[in-house]
Amino acid sequence: FNREFSSDGHQGISKVGNRWIVRVGPYYYVGTYDTLAMAITVRNAEAARIGGEFAFLNADAANGE
Repeated sequence: FNREFSSDGHQGISKVGNRWIVRVGPYYYVGTYDTLAMAITVRNAEAARIGGEFAFLNADAANGE
């Protein structure tokens, strides 16, 4: 899985304009979201689904940090 971190410190999430793009690994595009919190939630769910117990999950989505 992709171990690159965005400038905001979240793996698999990057900001383009006012939207957040989510990926799992270098080639698996998940989607584009309006808020960082939603991007973190979706990215963690997909990473857990694909990677199971070995998935790297991002920090708390409740604060969007």
